[in-house]
Amino acid sequence: MSQKGYTVLARRYRPTRLADLIGQELLQTTLTEAISQNHLPHAILLHGIRGVGKTTTARIIARALNCVGEDGNGPITPNPCGVCSSCRDIQDDRHLDVIEMDAASRTGVDDVREIIESSRYKAVKGRFKIFIIDEVHMLSKSAFNALLKTLEEPPAHVKFIFATTEIRKIPDTILSRCMRFDLKRIEPKTILDYLATLCVQEGITASTEALGHIARAGDGSMRDALSLLDQAIALSLSNNVAGVTEDLVQQMLGATNRAHLFTLLKALFEGKTDELLTLTDTLFHDGADPLLLMQEILEGVYWLTCFKTMPRMKDDPTWPQEERNQGEAIVNELGITSLARAWQVLSKGYEEVQKNPLQKQACQMVLVRFCHMSNMPSIDKIIETMSSGGGGSSGNFMPGASGGSVGPTGNAPVAASSMNVKEQPVYMTMSKATDEQVQNTSLPQSFEELVDFLQEKRELMLIESLIHDVRVTSYNVGEIVMNMDKARFGQLSAQLRAALKKYTNLDWTLHVTSDVSGRTIAEKQEEVLSLKMEKARQDPFLSTFLTAFPNTTLQLMEQNYARN
Repeated sequence: MSQKGYTVLARRYRPTRLADLIGQELLQTTLTEAISQNHLPHAILLHGIRGVGKTTTARIIARALNCVGEDGNGPITPNPCGVCSSCRDIQDDRHLDVIEMDAASRTGVDDVREIIESSRYKAVKGRFKIFIIDEVHMLSKSAFNALLKTLEEPPAHVKFIFATTEIRKIPDTILSRCMRFDLKRIEPKTILDYLATLCVQEGITASTEALGHIARAGDGSMRDALSLLDQAIALSLSNNVAGVTEDLVQQMLGATNRAHLFTLLKALFEGKTDELLTLTDTLFHDGADPLLLMQEILEGVYWLTCFKTMPRMKDDPTWPQEERNQGEAIVNELGITSLARAWQVLSKGYEEVQKNPLQKQACQMVLVRFCHMSNMPSIDKIIETMSSGGGGSSGNFMPGASGGSVGPTGNAPVAASSMNVKEQPVYMTMSKATDEQVQNTSLPQSFEELVDFLQEKRELMLIESLIHDVRVTSYNVGEIVMNMDKARFGQLSAQLRAALKKYTNLDWTLHVTSDVSGRTIAEKQEEVLSLKMEKARQDPFLSTFLTAFPNTTLQLMEQNYARN
């Protein structure tokens, strides 16, 4: 006697009504109203990543349009009954008027011609003849062209529903004829709550931590998360484990133990190479995949960055409380710059590991390289050391310490940030401002402060001209005398007056003069950077280095004018 096969969770709990869709509230509201008012268009395009409900939504729409109710006389409804013959036939994929086509396997113009020919005939059983074309972006160019006329002016009894994961591959001529719905990725918290509900219905014991791992691994796809939960349940039964545990899910996913992950991140940012190598050796011995380990570390860096910048992450239930506490302890010692540098270096390292045949060794080399960089002095520290004349003797400065290295061409980077040191104003002032303006110390008291002020207001186009084109000979709150090209003065002065009026609530007077004794901010910056370069050349270490490698050229790493 044959037994009925097992139905996976993703199919068993597939939504049959719009209200049952998870994480697609806007789609629910729009389609419910459109169906209730009988304003559903003749062509609908559903776009989203895999497993968010595109095909499911298409079938729900088909049921809603063809449902006749339990008595056989029901109207179009956003809540199909599920018991009439149309609902049951669509549920079992046997309805004569609901035709599904997989465009991935039927891409040609002949397949589309069959649809066009079939659309001429009225529905046999339902109200509408509905064509559901999955992965529609796979159709050929000629197939799309053949569909255009029918799609623009279809018979009244025909509805087209397209589903795709690659919206950019669909011609604009098709997109313009469809009502488009973008199904968003499902939030991990939403997936976690739904998985917990299903486990209760299935009588499965599962820890919140285990479901959190599955929810994150689903990456916004409910179907992926349900498939992973199915796998975890099967694994727990085969291992005689009482329910779905965190250790079991980590073993199944091949993921790094979270406690080990935070220990690894801590050693990484502290530059403890020996501890890092010992820990990674242990993880590889226990079966960790090098590429997956790099992915886990990148995810950890990303999460730490979010944790640093968004306090609400402290309440994220998809990460256990203990891990949130560990994450908070790590980010308290780090700045955004360190986290951003870690992401950049490790992302590049991930690509190296992916391409390298020795992935284990490549993974450890990437981590060692980052540890070495974390021990290097910051750019500000290098400048401070060089300015005090202690670069050679202190031993803290070395070629490439800013993140570069001495390459085959012999280029030795020298970091300099001239704008970190605020220069004394060199501009003469005229005392023509009112007492009220002078007393208002919140207004910019020099031209440089004015540029900083506008920089904070994000007046970027205006800032560019003020830095490179304007030579100020006199500055006073409310009045500026400047030298610049007269042809450009009119436009610049109008823009500058408008911006200053907006932000200071004062009417500023601007004059143009032929006096060229002043310097632009860019010229001053260049002068300071030249002094820094000369100072660098006098450094004992670099002097010795340049003597040993006479073909070496110094490259100045310059920051833009921005002190914010």
